[in-house]
Amino acid sequence: MLLPPCEHDPDVLRDLQARLAVQGRLTFAEVMEIALYHPVGGYYTAHVALGPEGDFVTAPEEHPAFGALLARQAAQCWQALGAPDTLLLVEMGGGRGTLAAALLAHARDNLPDFFAAVQYLLIDRSPRLIAEQRARLAAFGPRVAWADAVPAAFTGVLLSNELVDAFPVHRVVMRAGALRELYVIERAGEFVWEEGDVSSAAVVDYFARFDITLADGQQAEVNLAAPAWMQAVGRALTRGVVLTIDFGHLARELYRPERRNGTLLAYRRQCVTDELLICLGRQDLIAQVNFSALVDAGNAAGLTPLGLVTQQNFLLDLGIEGWLAALDDGKLPPRERAGHRRGLLALLNSAEDGLGNAKVLVQAKGVSARLDGLMPAARSVNATKLREESLPTER
Repeated sequence: MLLPPCEHDPDVLRDLQARLAVQGRLTFAEVMEIALYHPVGGYYTAHVALGPEGDFVTAPEEHPAFGALLARQAAQCWQALGAPDTLLLVEMGGGRGTLAAALLAHARDNLPDFFAAVQYLLIDRSPRLIAEQRARLAAFGPRVAWADAVPAAFTGVLLSNELVDAFPVHRVVMRAGALRELYVIERAGEFVWEEGDVSSAAVVDYFARFDITLADGQQAEVNLAAPAWMQAVGRALTRGVVLTIDFGHLARELYRPERRNGTLLAYRRQCVTDELLICLGRQDLIAQVNFSALVDAGNAAGLTPLGLVTQQNFLLDLGIEGWLAALDDGKLPPRERAGHRRGLLALLNSAEDGLGNAKVLVQAKGVSARLDGLMPAARSVNATKLREESLPTER
């Protein structure tokens, strides 16, 4: 499918041109920050469109079972913390509030003790998305709140889904044994790439920390914001669990020589492209996550990694097959049954770009927990339990 022409957002364009007039060139991390998060014209601020009719579909938008199963996992975290009267559940980058709605609805209907304890806190940079969240979650009243940042110190669960892959990244290339950075300049009215010395020692140190040497001519991304974010999260969490769901790999796999062009991609209208310097502000930009960096940063902040698994295995261990099996009992009309099956299978799709191939990193501080989402032995038991429950329908 060929995408129609798309112009840069005018506010993003003016900002980039003004900065280039002063600086001459910008790192791609600077460009990505402006393109995605400009306060007026950024993609997530003004143009993001989620869901089947939008630019891309995330797991919560695909089927409410995703939020329901996360409710079950969060409830197990709550129990591991001693079932306190109040549990702060923080979601960063909450999209349209679809995940929160499905999680809270399932907890309300099936996990009443856990639901009574939950205080749900959403943190987002987009006023537009926060407005959608408020509308979708209004029925849950004061149980849901919003903040600009993670609390300075809290006990609970912190959850993110496809957040880190949208953090701004530096773009680099190896040339004759020397690491070079790919900058953005303006030439003849267009944004183009220009190679230069790396912008900071942190970019070089990043690869040294994970003992990675790129092949000659290999391009890659460096996400310096991700480990900084994880350290901040780990330091703020006094006791609890961090669940990070995103697309990516451990460093050795992420930077293998076969990935000659890195992982940076743009998404618009359900299509993907490697044309990164067009349509700035009006298309999504993502790069796969280095989970080694998140584990390393978490360790430095006192977080212990409990496991890293694919989303497919995580949801299977939580029992999603029980709902798939329940579709065969004939209680639902054929069209509704087919819709549920399509959505559930999409969550488990293990193709390279399928939702089931996303990774789930679980880290903990001050709590010892054997979580079902990390235990294949829990699959059949959980599937049997869910077989008796109605499929979640909150969207």
